[in-house]
Amino acid sequence: MLNLNKLDKKYQHYSIIICVLLFVTYILEPMWGFSIEQQNKLVLLKKKAAKYNVLIEGADTLEELNTQATFDEKKALAYMFKERDSSKLKLLVQTQIEKILQESQCEMNRIGWKSDEPVVDDIFKWELEVLFNGSPTCLLSFNRKIENVIPLYNVEEFKYRGRDWVGNPSEKLSGEVTLSILQYIKEVQ
Repeated sequence: MLNLNKLDKKYQHYSIIICVLLFVTYILEPMWGFSIEQQNKLVLLKKKAAKYNVLIEGADTLEELNTQATFDEKKALAYMFKERDSSKLKLLVQTQIEKILQESQCEMNRIGWKSDEPVVDDIFKWELEVLFNGSPTCLLSFNRKIENVIPLYNVEEFKYRGRDWVGNPSEKLSGEVTLSILQYIKEVQ
């Protein structure tokens, strides 16, 4: 080490300043930087720990939500057609509609399939159009029965028309109904 007694009196204070500068530059400053870096890491770790604690505390809520979603999915499946093959689906739907028209004492003209479009990965929405003739009670009966069938038929549009209708219940009217159905194509467990 440096012997301060051997130096001239006027240079002793320079040597002290140089020693202090060396000490600050090579010892204190790196230690200070390391300390700040460790404090920043500690703050980040505390934030991560807080986030993990929130997630862990919310795990019960997530499990409850998942259970409720599974339950709701099973309930919703009752309202969807589970035929995976589109031709079997069309045959099943057409048979059900013809049966409802017959029960309502309506005369079927035509059932036409408009389109199918995916709603989500495993669910398709089909639209179809039903044309039929009958009395006003037939139209009313068909509308009520189609809304109460499970799997669900959603009535998108309902039109009726007649010639010179004067309100007589025995007069013939034409009905045009646009229906939509949901098809679940995933394997049901």
